[in-house]
Amino acid sequence: MYVTQCVQTLQSVLTSSPKNAAHVQVPLPHAQTNAKAVVKHRRLLEDQLMNASLDVLWPVTLSFDKSQLSAGDKRAPWHPCLFVTASCHETSPWQDSHAAQTRTIGPCPLIRVADMLGFDETMRPGASARTGVPAHAAILTSYLRGLSFGDGDVVVVADVLPNRHAEFGRAALERMLDGSRATPQMYYVGCLRPDQGDVKIAMEKVVYDDWDRSPTAPARSRPVEPQPDPNLLLLTWSNNSASFPDSVLQKFPEGTTARAEILELKRAFIEERATGRPDFSIDGGAKPLDLARDLNLPLVASSDFSVQRKGYCASSRNKPAVVIGEDYSMWIGNETTKWIGNETTEELKLECSEICGFNLGAYEEKAVTGLGESELSGICFRFPNDLALVSHERKCMSLAEYSHICCTVHGVASFELANHLIVQKQYPPAEQGQEGLPVPYRFQVSPAANGKCNVFKPNVISSDSGAVRHATIGALYVGHMDKLPKTQSACTVWEA
Repeated sequence: MYVTQCVQTLQSVLTSSPKNAAHVQVPLPHAQTNAKAVVKHRRLLEDQLMNASLDVLWPVTLSFDKSQLSAGDKRAPWHPCLFVTASCHETSPWQDSHAAQTRTIGPCPLIRVADMLGFDETMRPGASARTGVPAHAAILTSYLRGLSFGDGDVVVVADVLPNRHAEFGRAALERMLDGSRATPQMYYVGCLRPDQGDVKIAMEKVVYDDWDRSPTAPARSRPVEPQPDPNLLLLTWSNNSASFPDSVLQKFPEGTTARAEILELKRAFIEERATGRPDFSIDGGAKPLDLARDLNLPLVASSDFSVQRKGYCASSRNKPAVVIGEDYSMWIGNETTKWIGNETTEELKLECSEICGFNLGAYEEKAVTGLGESELSGICFRFPNDLALVSHERKCMSLAEYSHICCTVHGVASFELANHLIVQKQYPPAEQGQEGLPVPYRFQVSPAANGKCNVFKPNVISSDSGAVRHATIGALYVGHMDKLPKTQSACTVWEA
């Protein structure tokens, strides 16, 4: 259905002008499919193009340079493509391009899979993302080569079906920002899906960074001299912010003119003070867990470590080695501790970071009644308050702090949590009968009235006491999710 809609959009664009042409990459054989499926999908695509009165009789071959890759790289050195125009137009100026005249593009750079955008140990690019930004840049160059452009000519790259990281868009953006190339004014229009919001942010960052490097751009940061804490006559200063001391009210009896003036002063202060960050002075001063504190976990000598392993993974990048015991206890250590391989005396130092993941899975919406604190086969999406921790861009923070980032960084005025009710907290009213003012970035979080909860069900893995990856080892707890660590040193955190 999605491809059909893309073909319909392509039909509208190509039939509107003979100056419009399309580059279509057809399905390619790879290890995850078979010849019958490839032919079926290619015929389906070509039939839809022909039914839309589009010309599919102009094949173009995309070739790749694999000279710098290892012999173990099994990716094909070519990719079949189509140069497509509308049948209602006899000619197209794009037929004079190098790509259309030679019916070949390349050899294009073929980067390693590990160097592709979005590659990590859990998200490996599939066959549709095999080319990378350099190859997409070569495709644009091949179609522009051989054409003559005059003053005022404009090239619009319309990406009807962008891949996950919109690599055509990134290639077009690089060409637009590269002042050394002789190219007409270029625009990129991409039909991004809702799950590609990060692509827009990444491309905006490229533009901003290019502007920051421009000689006409102002300094990115201006030097600021440290300012001493202000001397306050009535307010108190703590945690880099001013607060109103309630002890002042105790000096004036109820009903006196002086107390009324102090209450009015407090009301004005609360109303006008800066709201640049969450206010953790309410609720008795309860604050999020201090993630920068020193945490010394109990140590076990390697000679005394005899835990029967249900599964383990060695350290990777900035992640520690992890062992899950048969009793579902969790142990972390250096990569070369005795229970992994060799002994070591090196001290393990870690910042607050991810220990492990829970594999891929699916969500199920279930009634809260009977679930208890944790369902044994899944993880309940549930937050007790706005001090609960979430992970955003690989950094842990409270929900309150995340709401601040949503507003100040991403321009989001409000956000919702599935199956939760969020109500902004308020300061106590200055006088009885008055309404309190809202507390900046602080919320009451409670279950929604529908009495339901989303539960993440990880796909089950089998380790057979062998090595598994950090991204999946948490799935060993399926059926025993109640035994996951729930302390101030380790807990389950949702990614926002």
